[in-house]
Amino acid sequence: MRPVLRYFGRELLGFAGVMLAVCVVVALLAPHLSLFHTYLCMMPTLCIWLPAASQPMGGSLHRNLLLGFGCRRSTCFWGLQFYMLAMEALTWLCSRFSILLARDVFWYPLRYEEGAIEIPPLSEPIFLLVGVFAVEIAFVMQFLPQNKLTAFFKIFLLLIAFMVCGLMTALVIPSLNMPLSLTPMTILRPGWAAFALALAAGAAACGATARLMIRKAVVQQ
Repeated sequence: MRPVLRYFGRELLGFAGVMLAVCVVVALLAPHLSLFHTYLCMMPTLCIWLPAASQPMGGSLHRNLLLGFGCRRSTCFWGLQFYMLAMEALTWLCSRFSILLARDVFWYPLRYEEGAIEIPPLSEPIFLLVGVFAVEIAFVMQFLPQNKLTAFFKIFLLLIAFMVCGLMTALVIPSLNMPLSLTPMTILRPGWAAFALALAAGAAACGATARLMIRKAVVQQ
């Protein structure tokens, strides 16, 4: 397991370096260019989009490489899980860092009435669970065979992921004025607590499915 963790550790260091550089550039240019101001406004939602979007290609590459070098399938599975969850956590930390950098270092307060996104602390667990749920769906998609039947299932999974992530993004954009019954978003409200439990159960089911499917995974050349 140690070689696998070292392998993914180097990958995560590179990813963290790129993310930090992007955060600094966005925070630095946001006061001067409207495009980067838009990027900065949307940074808090990055954790529910970026890790999942990078998994179908990147995860398959890592899986084939590890299995091709004789890694045990269980070790490969847990290594990939560590990599995905660590990427989710790093993305969340870097997105929050960009907001703090712009506000406290470059003295550029975000104007929430103009569309900037603010996620209350009690909403953070829900956002993280949405990101983990989307990542686990992307993880399962790596193991589906390439045929017409599974193509429809892949589209179905993608629609679920995009609908959930899109809804969460819409709920925190002030200018959209979402219904009061859905806001404020907090883990302490029974409806949102049930939603968080459903996300956790869905992510666990996807992870268990991937654990079974990796046993039959074929190394692709």
